[in-house]
Amino acid sequence: NNLIMIFFVNKSDIKLSFKLKNIKLLFRHGKHIFVTASVNRLKIHLDKIMINILFSNIFIAFYTKGKQLVEVGPNLLISIVKNILFSYLSIIQSNKYKQKNVINLTTFFLMRIFAFVYIIIFLYSHEVILILLGEKWVDASYIIKMLSILNY
Repeated sequence: NNLIMIFFVNKSDIKLSFKLKNIKLLFRHGKHIFVTASVNRLKIHLDKIMINILFSNIFIAFYTKGKQLVEVGPNLLISIVKNILFSYLSIIQSNKYKQKNVINLTTFFLMRIFAFVYIIIFLYSHEVILILLGEKWVDASYIIKMLSILNY
């Protein structure tokens, strides 16, 4: 969005040109990133593809909603910890021993919190779905129970 805004504000100053030589150079250096990103996308969506092949579209909806609910807490916690952890690790970057201890303690701490969150989700999945999604999604509670065990 910002690039588009700059382009419209400074129309006369910006010229876009593509040279085949530069594109080949970018592709040569970026092909590993492209392949990695493609494999990662396939991995992310492979479970949905398999569910669609083996079952039906309704199971994909239950699975997707269940997966979203199971991942809300850990994703929020991870984003908070990453923002704090990376800034602190940059401060202590010269002390490798201290960095290793901080990473180990953070991992240990997160594993305990995730275990607690996943146990709560497993035990109260039916109620969580009723409160957050409503009665039509109650069948997703079994998927949430499975995902809460598999995600840990």
